[in-house]
Amino acid sequence: MTPPPKEPILEVAGVTLRFGGVTALDSVSFSVLPHEVYAIVGPNGGGKSSMLNVLNGFYRPQEGSVVVAGVSVVGRPPHTMAKKGIGRTFQNMHLFAGMSVLMNLMTARGVHMKSGIFRAAFRPLGIREEARHRQVVEEVIDFVGLQEYRHAPVESLGYGVRKRVDLARALCLQPKLLLLDEPLAGMTLEEREDIARLVLDVRAERGVTVVMVEHDMGVVTDICDRALVLDWGKKIAEGAPQQVLARPEVIAAYLGGSAEDEEPSPEEPTRRTVVGTS
Repeated sequence: MTPPPKEPILEVAGVTLRFGGVTALDSVSFSVLPHEVYAIVGPNGGGKSSMLNVLNGFYRPQEGSVVVAGVSVVGRPPHTMAKKGIGRTFQNMHLFAGMSVLMNLMTARGVHMKSGIFRAAFRPLGIREEARHRQVVEEVIDFVGLQEYRHAPVESLGYGVRKRVDLARALCLQPKLLLLDEPLAGMTLEEREDIARLVLDVRAERGVTVVMVEHDMGVVTDICDRALVLDWGKKIAEGAPQQVLARPEVIAAYLGGSAEDEEPSPEEPTRRTVVGTS
C-alpha cells in the first residue's frame, strides 16, 4: 500500500512584503515537508533574508499567509514563534559578549522558563526548573561538539566556533523548524564541511526540518532536498537543486545576462550586485 502523502510543516501562500515603494517579496508561495532540508537561494537582493524574517515574525507581510504545523503565525512576535518551535540563526550572529558559551545557550531556554533564566537561579522551584533546562543545553553542547568551549567567553572564540554556537543556541529551543541564514558564510572549507554534516545530523538525529539561505551552491546541491529561487522578490523556480540551478531563467538571474553565454559558478553564485535587502 502506498503511504499517505505527508502534510507540509510549513506553508507559505501569496506572501507580499513592501517597504515603502519597494517590494521585497512579491506574492511568494511554497511549502516544506517534514524532515526536508530546503534551500532558499538567489542573487543578492532577491528577498531571501526577508523571507526568513517573515517566517520567524521579524517582518509582517502586507499580504499572504504563513502556516507552521497547521497554525497561522503571521503577526506573532519572534519570542512567540520560538515557543511554537521555530529556531533561527542569523547572518550576523547575535551572541551575548561577556557571557560564556553555556550561558549564551541557556538564554535560548528562557522562552520556556516560567520564572525566567536569572530569577530561576534564586528560587527553590526555579532551581529545579533551571536544572531541567540545563540538561537540554548540555545535550546540545555534546551534539554540536562544543564541550571544550563550554565555559569560554564567546568573544574569545574564532569565527567558525561562534557560528557553531549560534546554531547550538537555535537548537536549544528544541525547534521543529530551523531557519538558517547563511550558516556557512565566512568559514574555511573544513568548517563548511563540518557544518554541512551537522545540518544533516540535525535532520536525521533530531527530526528537525531545516530551511536555509545559502550562497554555496555546491553545498545546496549536496545536502538540500529542494531549492526555491528568488529574484527581485519573485519566485522564479523551485525543485531539485541540480535541476533548478540549470534552468535558463535561474542562470540569467545570477549572471544578469543570457543563459546561453555562461554557466553559473558554484563558488561565486552572486555576481549581480543590487542594493536592497537580500
